[in-house]
Amino acid sequence: MDPFLLSLALKACTISFSGKRAESLHGYCVKTKFVSYVFVGSALMDMNMKIRKVCEGCLVFDEMPIRNVVLLDCDYN
Repeated sequence: MDPFLLSLALKACTISFSGKRAESLHGYCVKTKFVSYVFVGSALMDMNMKIRKVCEGCLVFDEMPIRNVVLLDCDYN
């Protein structure tokens, strides 16, 4: 799985609120270091926040090497 496909899979987990798949994909992102890609990191953070795993989302944000204005302007209500 490449980073582009992975970011789409993360978005699919966000839409379906699939907790087990989300955990598996999160682990895969960390293991393969794809979290360093800004679009994978932002999709991972978005997924974690929307499935109510705020601590994990904050950790992803803290570990991202590149942050942009899109990440800082999210609405998680």
